[in-house]
Amino acid sequence: MSDFRFRMEGPAFNEGIPLPVALSSLQEVQAIFDKTYLVLNGGHKITKKDRDSFYLKTFNIKHGSLESDLQIIYEVAQYTLPAIAAYTPKDVWDLTQQGWDFLKFIYGLAAKGEKPMYEAKDNATINVFHGDNVRVYNAPVVKIGELSVNHWRALNHKLKEGHIDNYSMGRPEDPEIELSSEFKNIFDTPTHIDKTPVEVPCDIFDFNKRSNAGKLTVTGGTEISEGDYSFTVVGDQDRIEYISSMAKPEIKALVLKEMSIDPLGETKIKRLHIIEVHP
Repeated sequence: MSDFRFRMEGPAFNEGIPLPVALSSLQEVQAIFDKTYLVLNGGHKITKKDRDSFYLKTFNIKHGSLESDLQIIYEVAQYTLPAIAAYTPKDVWDLTQQGWDFLKFIYGLAAKGEKPMYEAKDNATINVFHGDNVRVYNAPVVKIGELSVNHWRALNHKLKEGHIDNYSMGRPEDPEIELSSEFKNIFDTPTHIDKTPVEVPCDIFDFNKRSNAGKLTVTGGTEISEGDYSFTVVGDQDRIEYISSMAKPEIKALVLKEMSIDPLGETKIKRLHIIEVHP
């Protein structure tokens, strides 16, 4: 499919079409398809030559929402490598849609505090495991997801602003891609707090008594790697203890780890929550 319907709905379009909202959204959509193009041709960024042969073209813009028929233009020159020439606008659409499905699946799991396991196979596919459920993706689909997620996230941010309620792409009557305000947080990187306290040697070098938060350096080898971390204070503890701790070279703190779960990357500590400190 080289032609598809793109639609934006929301309060922003009650009276005309605000160009900053419309243009920035369309730029993100173009960028999403650009990532598919780059994966197919092995490029790293869109060049002028690329843009001459690959772009989205809009037709029939309708008011009341922003609704437009978009066409994938993918013109392959005769001197292009055969591997690139084998792809068509339909391939670009199919892989972009599959990249969207992949991202929706793994970020949906992350929102529930779960992370899938990945297994690369010799036949250029990647198995994505979640319990007994196995989904098989072509390797380019996973790469397209990785490269395009920030642009899907940018569309999400527009949903959060409240001016847009829904984005959709695909068949007019039943779009294959739909991103609505119901899922406006789906591409956020979720966190969860481990329930097991850990004692760490540390140096508190910054503390804000108003926000009950600061920064510390973990100075010794524990299950938490040495380095700088943000922290918050749990409950109504004595602020003076934390202020005076900054004058000491090292103290011990009992902490809970708040972990950031990125389904496309590593799980890492976002911040520490201090239960108590002592010399």
